[in-house]
Amino acid sequence: MIDKQGILVAALMLGFAPSPLKAQLLEERVAACDRGSTGACRDAGAQLEQRAEYELAAGYYLRACDGREGVACANLARLVARGVTPPPFGSPDPSRAAALYQAACDYEYAPGCTVLGTWLERGFPISADMTRSLGVYRRGCDLGDPEACRRLGVAYERGSGVVPNTGTAAQYYSRGCDGVDQASCLRLAEMYELGQGISSNPARAAQLYLRGCEANDANACVRLGSMYEEGRGVSRDNDRAKQLYQRACEIGNNAACRLRFVDGRVIIEP
Repeated sequence: MIDKQGILVAALMLGFAPSPLKAQLLEERVAACDRGSTGACRDAGAQLEQRAEYELAAGYYLRACDGREGVACANLARLVARGVTPPPFGSPDPSRAAALYQAACDYEYAPGCTVLGTWLERGFPISADMTRSLGVYRRGCDLGDPEACRRLGVAYERGSGVVPNTGTAAQYYSRGCDGVDQASCLRLAEMYELGQGISSNPARAAQLYLRGCEANDANACVRLGSMYEEGRGVSRDNDRAKQLYQRACEIGNNAACRLRFVDGRVIIEP
């Protein structure tokens, strides 16, 4: 049997659905929402937001959020923060948006935790509260958001709201890296390379730098290139180092573009 609903959803997501099909899909979502499907309310809100019908979108997000749909709470929070929602909102309301991000976090939508944690850490657009920020970061990390794990790593490394602990920082960077957060992987690699907070392990650092370089992180390419140049964690190989520096240059690291090998040594051209 052909899954007509699935075809409609896929076409809409890919931008291929003609207007009549989009209208049909929205009608079906609204009907399902009226029957009590909070997921349909959320999806109707998303479709209306794509059409820039923000007030209608907010209404459906609110219904879904009231039904404990974390994604909908976060989507509504974004609209509330922008001030494009109907009464009782109607104008930018950071406090209300923060409460909605908290609801998203409570309902296990990890990115909602991270956004709220960032607001609380930076003190914008709501008052700073580092203790609360760390709490929602922890929940976000436990729910699987690698950015939340990285932000906890930074906090423990710098001693922001906690006693500095590079070992704990490394643990959080590792969790972030496992979640494919490249910034976490890069910092973890540096800690392995330099033995900061964890036992020095240049070979492991090289593996992490390689992963980052393959993901188009120019800094990771440069760091791995220097390891090949000096024979740390890998066999010394100037040709491989050249390739990595060239890769970093191609990605956009201007300093790497100025590196040249002369008589087996790297020099920086002016």
